[in-house]
Amino acid sequence: MDHRVSHPEPVEGCFGCKVRNVGVQTLQIKHGKNPVQRVPVIADEGPRAGRAVGRHVVHWDGRQDAVAQPAPIRVETKVKG
Repeated sequence: MDHRVSHPEPVEGCFGCKVRNVGVQTLQIKHGKNPVQRVPVIADEGPRAGRAVGRHVVHWDGRQDAVAQPAPIRVETKVKG
């Protein structure tokens, strides 16, 4: 149960109200204002070598996401007659 349900406003002398935001402040001190790191992925080979082709997103709790940015697809049409 969320402590904010029973105490929507901080109550003087309540330990739960006192420590409600301590974890977030610790993360901001340790990892900066945004505790999510975005690590770019650079292509090693091919026509896009040396350029960013995606990124890894590392969350404060250890989870990781990957975002890929593929090259545009070129479509050609041919008319057979």
